[in-house]
Amino acid sequence: MVGGELGKEIRNLWHEFEEDKTSEAKFVKALDSLEANHQSIMYDVDYWENWFYPVALTKADKYCEHEEILGALNGEITKRMKEEFNRAGVDLNK
Repeated sequence: MVGGELGKEIRNLWHEFEEDKTSEAKFVKALDSLEANHQSIMYDVDYWENWFYPVALTKADKYCEHEEILGALNGEITKRMKEEFNRAGVDLNK
């Protein structure tokens, strides 16, 4: 583990991220969630539990609603996720 002043700064930044109160933390949370969703487009989703498909489609929404550009990016990634889920034979209406 990193110690000293750098360790304190990293720990403080982590707490800021987890508390999700600052605009920077909200932005990073949004990017973190969008990145995970984007990866799901590129990788096999067949191993997911059925309950997770609808969760994955909406989990980034709350992190992206504060910025128009993030909302637009989230919309595009969600659209592509749905296309990939359909290609994989996932019934999103279940």
